[in-house]
Amino acid sequence: MAAAVLLPPETLFAALFLAAPVGIGLLHLTPGFRWGRLARGAGRIGWRAVAIFAALTLAVAMTVMALTAPGKAFALPWTNPGLLAAVLVLSPPLSALPQKVLYRPLFFRRYGVLLPGLWSAIVLNAGLFLLRI
Repeated sequence: MAAAVLLPPETLFAALFLAAPVGIGLLHLTPGFRWGRLARGAGRIGWRAVAIFAALTLAVAMTVMALTAPGKAFALPWTNPGLLAAVLVLSPPLSALPQKVLYRPLFFRRYGVLLPGLWSAIVLNAGLFLLRI
């Protein structure tokens, strides 16, 4: 949250990248956390759930783009294909992976227990990651 509030947007990738070793260390030192459980949890997500989530994400993204920038909704592939390629290749390992695999388990293991219930932890976690944008 501090990074989202205090740092300029163009530095957030670097901040996430530099904070990753700290997150790995904290997660490793968290009582009861096992790396194997993290991998097993990912294996429980079925392809059907991934396909449904992808379709919903695409539908929401297309709707938002059509409402907010109707003439420019799909301009990136035509105006700057190199940037599009960079986003598609670099975003998963540099942004999504640290967030989903590292920071969210760290949050729920370390701080989720301080909240009154699972749903309050989910809402707070989603809000914190939303502020990053």
